[in-house]
Amino acid sequence: MAWGGSAVFTSWAFSAVSNTGFTKGRWATGAPQVMQRLRLALFNDQVTPDRTAGAASAAYGQGTWTRDREVTSPAAGAWPDGGIFFPLTDADPAGQPYKYLFPQPNPFTVPGVTMAGACGDLLYDPDFAYLGQAFHDYGGTVNITDGTFTVTWASPPGCIAIGV
Repeated sequence: MAWGGSAVFTSWAFSAVSNTGFTKGRWATGAPQVMQRLRLALFNDQVTPDRTAGAASAAYGQGTWTRDREVTSPAAGAWPDGGIFFPLTDADPAGQPYKYLFPQPNPFTVPGVTMAGACGDLLYDPDFAYLGQAFHDYGGTVNITDGTFTVTWASPPGCIAIGV
């Protein structure tokens, strides 16, 4: 198993914090906010996540995140190629601008899933060069037969819990 933990990509974090590179202008005061959703794609044990990977290698479909390593559910719409969408909201209850939160429902459930071999996921922005933001190691292999896959986004500071 190549997975060895969960992390935020340093290339994404640095660019977002420094307002340079591929996120330049996205976090500036008064800038139009184009990030409205993220996507979560599942992957098998053949990926080797690297939090220090450059932006090009951290993108969905690139580097270790190739489609031949992706895990999907054959049921129509259950868990498609490219993963599932999570809409975001900027309605931060603390009033901090440009802090995106995962909205309700939380947990987010996907019924009717049949899949084998999911070991982790890639959270990425499909509206911005398929840029990977973080990856999450499930600590083992997830297999489901006509079951419900659940993703729970924890309260800030933010982490993820996966369940079946």
